[in-house]
Amino acid sequence: MACGAQSVTRRRSFHLPFPRHNQTQFVQIDTGRCLACGRCVAACPHGVLGIIAFLRHRHVHVDCAPACEGCRTCVMTCRQGAIQPRIDGSGRRFSNPGGIVPQSLSAVLRLVLSKRTPWPSRVPVEVRRPPSPQHPGEAIVTFVGHSTFLIQTSLGNVLTDPIYSDRAGPGKFLGPRRVRQPGVAFGDLPDVSIVLVSHNHYDHLDLATLRALDRRFHPLFVTPLRNGPLLKSAGILRVRELGWWEDAAAIAPGISLTPAQHFSSRTPFDRNRALWGGFVVSTPSLRIFFAGDTGYGPHFRQIRERYGPVDLALLPIGAYEPRWFMKAIHMNPAEAVCAHADLEARRSIGMHFGTFRLAHEGIADPVAALEKELEGRQVPCDSFRTLEFGESFRLGG
Repeated sequence: MACGAQSVTRRRSFHLPFPRHNQTQFVQIDTGRCLACGRCVAACPHGVLGIIAFLRHRHVHVDCAPACEGCRTCVMTCRQGAIQPRIDGSGRRFSNPGGIVPQSLSAVLRLVLSKRTPWPSRVPVEVRRPPSPQHPGEAIVTFVGHSTFLIQTSLGNVLTDPIYSDRAGPGKFLGPRRVRQPGVAFGDLPDVSIVLVSHNHYDHLDLATLRALDRRFHPLFVTPLRNGPLLKSAGILRVRELGWWEDAAAIAPGISLTPAQHFSSRTPFDRNRALWGGFVVSTPSLRIFFAGDTGYGPHFRQIRERYGPVDLALLPIGAYEPRWFMKAIHMNPAEAVCAHADLEARRSIGMHFGTFRLAHEGIADPVAALEKELEGRQVPCDSFRTLEFGESFRLGG
């Protein structure tokens, strides 16, 4: 049970209010209320798959009340200890485990009105062609920019959170403007078989880029739960949604969704209606972790416990100031070093910096702060580094 307290259970049946499948799927849930925090905790004896069925709004029979009548929130945790997103009483919105929430809209206004460190309008980038792997067990990871990486492996080429648009926002005239151009030209991308989309924020889910990739390569798009309808509304049909800890199985072997501490929204009215997460990409010889957007939390240790040490972690290090606003959703470089240690990563590469001005720190601050943190903790600088835009990193082989 959560909080290490005993629980009081009430036995009753509960049906989700909007079934989407004709065949009822039964999942037995043991639930109770934590005496320390007063919230309702549900434990699924069938593990993660039963929880994923619940998250997908199938008609699920629950043998106990899954929502606390006071707070109307439900905590879904399996007995194996896997972190799961919380779901509100309506079943329509996700939230982070532990009650960690992003700031309110009024706090956003306060953020917008506060002073920011100036950025240059443009920073030149040397556009490069990504090299090809030379050995069967080798992977090449190329930093395109922001959170976009080209990962070339023996299982195919994977692209993470691709954005080639000039702005991170709705349309061509709203949202932060790109300061650095992509380090790899769109026309120079090799054949892309899988696109990973971690969540629906505009700097991570860029519909214009996704449409262009779909037209050119027709890849499989893998994304967390309830992001599929947005992609399909743009004409993208090869979509696979995953819940936390779920893998794409036969359709995309080696791809698994992991937890992240973040939130989702495209408008002021759809906050947390779609899930967010990171990804583990596994080949026969290598394991690569892409964190997506996330604050620092215990999920990094659970990812290590579930998948083992990773050969390469791609971790966000930017958009972290001011801390009163960003701490819950974005790591700073010091926390990224902690995540590197929690994952027992052999190598880590920083991302989510120097492309769009999303926060108050200067354009060069994340890289400088990372170098200072590594020196202070006596972590070898080659174990956690950043790449130039367009630079490639060879792994394994």
